[in-house]
Amino acid sequence: MEKKVYYQNGLRGLRYLGYALCLAIIGGFVFAVVWFFVGKMYASGQGWALFVGSLITIPIISFVFVRAMTLSIVLDADKIYVRGWLSGGRGRHYGQYDVRIPYTDIKKIFMVSSKVDENAYYESPLIVFERHSGGHQAKVNVQFYAKKRVIEIIDEVAKRAWKSQNEAEFKSGAEIFENYLYQKKNKKKKDKRK
Repeated sequence: MEKKVYYQNGLRGLRYLGYALCLAIIGGFVFAVVWFFVGKMYASGQGWALFVGSLITIPIISFVFVRAMTLSIVLDADKIYVRGWLSGGRGRHYGQYDVRIPYTDIKKIFMVSSKVDENAYYESPLIVFERHSGGHQAKVNVQFYAKKRVIEIIDEVAKRAWKSQNEAEFKSGAEIFENYLYQKKNKKKKDKRK
């Protein structure tokens, strides 16, 4: 089975355009910094503004671009891999923990709406992989993925688990997602009653 990488919503098709755009912006700002030091524009106020703006913009655009490209779900030949990441704001918390789970170890797949970290401010939709080994659960944050992509990911994981001689019965991605929406709707009704 070949490796599949699922990027956040909107990044799959625009990935290469994003690479080119970010490199062009960074290149332009690097040119501005070099031009500033060569002496062509240091005397003017505009030169100083462009220089300072470049020094601020280059690291910000680089960080945002690299972070967007690393927030992905990787389906290798034998396992699922998701890189962990910290979420910003006051009091930093995990938006996603590192996940490495072999397909043969998946017992059940379902979705919940929960906080990834107890310090998180909000609940996120999570794909939960219950494991054969000790009943532990691996959770994958799919907050930035479209419904169609989440269903595709679940179906692909189930297919790869079946090909890896995993004998567990898995529901379809559409069925799991619809069940998740139903549970979320009922939870909101219960919260309103309180």
